[in-house]
Order: sequence, then C-alpha cells, then structure tokens
Amino acid sequence: MAGLPPFAGFYSKEIMFEAAWHAGETSGGLAWLYPITAVLASVFTVLYSLRFLWLFFGDRPDDLGPVARAPALMAVPAAVLGIGVTVVSIAPEYAIDFVVEDAATAAAVESVDIHAGLPTEVTPPVAMSGVTIALGLASFPFYDRIRSRLDTLYTLTQRLHPNVVYDTLLALFDRLSTALDETVHNGLIRTYVWWVLLSACSLTVAGYGATGSGLPSLTGSSTPLSILLVLGVAIVAAVAVTTTESHVTGVLTLGILGFMVAIFYILSSGADLALTQLVVETLLLLIFLLVLEKMPAFYSDTNWGRVARDSVLATVVGATAAISVLYTARDETDGLTETARYYIDHAVEGGGGANVVNVILTDFRAFDTLGESIVIVIAALSVLVLLTMRDWGETG
Repeated sequence: MAGLPPFAGFYSKEIMFEAAWHAGETSGGLAWLYPITAVLASVFTVLYSLRFLWLFFGDRPDDLGPVARAPALMAVPAAVLGIGVTVVSIAPEYAIDFVVEDAATAAAVESVDIHAGLPTEVTPPVAMSGVTIALGLASFPFYDRIRSRLDTLYTLTQRLHPNVVYDTLLALFDRLSTALDETVHNGLIRTYVWWVLLSACSLTVAGYGATGSGLPSLTGSSTPLSILLVLGVAIVAAVAVTTTESHVTGVLTLGILGFMVAIFYILSSGADLALTQLVVETLLLLIFLLVLEKMPAFYSDTNWGRVARDSVLATVVGATAAISVLYTARDETDGLTETARYYIDHAVEGGGGANVVNVILTDFRAFDTLGESIVIVIAALSVLVLLTMRDWGETG
C-alpha cells in the first residue's frame, strides 16, 4: 500500500499517477489539483503503512500482555493473498491483461492502453512516486507530531467534515419533511385542493420549461372583435363572482362565465366543444341552484389571509392555463405556432409512434386527462364539503 518498488502497490500507484498527470496536462488550470492531491494522499499512505509495519518490527510496548500464536489455518487466507501479491509484483503485466485492461476497456469510451513495470527513465509519474516515498520516509520520525496536528485540525474543522455535514443536512431535511407534512396534511379539504392545484401547475410549467422553447410569443397575432367582446364579458363575470353577496348570485354569475366560454368555442369553429360546454354548464347551474336552496346563506367571517392565499393560487392556475392556450394558439401563416410545428416534425420519432395522430392522442390526451382528473377530484371534495356544512346553521 505504501507503493514501494517492486511490490504490487508500486504499479497501481504508477498507473494512478500517470492518469492524474495526464488529466492535469490535458485540461490545465484546476485540473493540476489531481496530481497534487494524488501525491499528498500517497504521502500519508506511505506514512501510515510504515506505522503499521512498525507495530510488528518496532519496539514492543511495555503494557502489551502475552500474545498467543494464531492457529495455522488462519494463515491460509493471508498466504493466498500474499502469493497473489507476489505474482503481481513479479509479473504485473499478467494482472493488467487479466483484470485491469478488460475492465478499463469496457468502462472507457476510447481504447485504453495500460502498462506497468519498473521504470527505466525519469517521467512525471516516476518523479511523483519518488517525491511520495521520500516525503513519507522523511515524515515517519515525526509521526506522533503530525498526528497531533491533524487531530487539532480535525477538531477545528469538525463541522465541515463530510460525515458531519451529511448528518446535519439529513436532520435538516427530516425537520423540513415533518413541517411540510403538518402543513399539507392538516385535515382541511381546502388545503388538499390548494396543494393539488399548485402541484399540477408546477408540473405543467416544468414540462414547458423542459422543452426549452421559451415563453410563447404574442407578436404577429390578431383577435377578431367578436372574440374580444366575448372574452371581455367573461372577464367581467369572473370579477363579479368575487364580489357577489349571496351564493345564488355567485352561481348565476359563474354561469355567465361558462356560457361565454361556449360562445368562444362557437366563434373558434369548435361546435362540438361548444355543445358539450352548454350542456355541462346548464346541468351544473341547475344542480348548484338546487343544492344551494338547502344551504345556509352565511357560514363565517371572511379570513383575508386565506383570501390572499387563494388569490395567488387562482393567479397561478390562470397563468398556467393562459400559457397552455398560447402554446397551442393558431398562427396566421399556416395555422400552426412554432411550438406546434416543431412538435409535428419531431413527435413521431420522439414519441415512438407510427403517426402523428397516435402521438397526439397519447401525449395530449394524457395531459387532458390530468386536468379532467383534477376537476373530478375537486368536484368530489366540493360535494363532501357541502354535505358536511349543511348542518352548520346560519352562523356555523
């Protein structure tokens, strides 16, 4: 392990020194830390290897009691290893051809030529070996003093020790996990809906970011006046929902918003979507009005902190939906945005499909199903809330 010639450790050190020197010579700059670190670490290897040998060949400690000889059978494993080291020391090329070369060739991108033997000329790796052995031998008489200095240094830098840093980070993440669990799983359905929507928006935006296409552009596009009027009414209705004084008025105003979306589909030549939107919106409006007839008109005072938090979430959801629409908006030139054109050109190959229709159904239907699932979950939770609150009374 000390790397003294002609033992096996010397050849392994030479291979390491050669690789470290090559890395520094090829890359330059901070890469020269590789050979410097290799030499410094090997000096300490020489030092503790000599200290280990000194335990057997040095002076016998006074407080050491009698030591019994181990059974002969226990020497067999050590003898096998010793014979192997002897063979490698005498003929290192056999070990390299048998083990090292095949492993290096399998792991490397390019072919690797590894050789080992006693040096016949002074090269940088040989000089590194010489410096390592010389410094290790020269440091051995001062072993106790070096160890004392290292112990002092370790005490001063103990907080920066990798094990200490790892344990500290592990404890920190454990506390954060506990705090997050208490925040997310607090038993309130409102909290669960909040985190579900935030997670869905985060995953959607992260998916857009992973494409590297950037934000969609609004330049070069125009919107007919009819669509602008419909969207304007929808925006007014959306704002009015937040200012209504009763549940019935809020539901009716929300119905206006839904019908404006249906008209928008009609103007955008989406008759099937418009029909679905009208049917669903009408049914929901009637169901809500029937349910609200049995519900109290007032539950509790307004919590403005909760309102602010929900407003932030509503803004995030709206922005995510807006970005999604802009990514799929039509262009005046060929009816496709740059993102859509890129998708059609690369979808079949990237998605592993037979044609673009298959890939669109797989990719976009999955994304659409995610949104539908979220709507169903929120609707179910809303029904559960209504059933729970029906017996609260007028002042809850």
